[in-house]
Amino acid sequence: MTLASEDIHKLNKREAFDGMRAYHQSEIFHKKDCIDILKSILTSTLAVYGGIIGLALSEKIQQREALSTAFIILFFTMTAVLGVVWSTNKKIDQDNKRYGKYQDEYKLERLILRLEEDMWERSYISAWFEPKNPNKSGYHYTKVILRCFGWLVIGSACIATMLVWSLF
Repeated sequence: MTLASEDIHKLNKREAFDGMRAYHQSEIFHKKDCIDILKSILTSTLAVYGGIIGLALSEKIQQREALSTAFIILFFTMTAVLGVVWSTNKKIDQDNKRYGKYQDEYKLERLILRLEEDMWERSYISAWFEPKNPNKSGYHYTKVILRCFGWLVIGSACIATMLVWSLF
């Protein structure tokens, strides 16, 4: 390999690593945004149910109106939560695919530059070439966290709806 060719491969390796980092950061930001949106939905939903319950206890709202409002809020909460979690997880999937592409390119550049050979000669396997870990990745757990938090918000709305129901 010529010096110019080696420099090109080093630059491409760096670019691939930067690409991996960018898509990893993108996943982190999507998760944070989704959790912030879900927290806002949870807070708003509980505030509305608190208002319905307060009106019901002070007898300023009829049973039919209270129950209708509670079920409408439950429907909109479920729709919003499922939509936010689904679209965020879809975006995270897309980011993970791009991350994998950059990772493959980065590993290939390490092989081309023979960075691994020195390690292998010393019986060391770098993290980039370790046998695949059968456990789930952080990417998988990110999506599970978002689903669980989404179900927590929906569950809270269901419990609040049942509470309104039990008042009458």
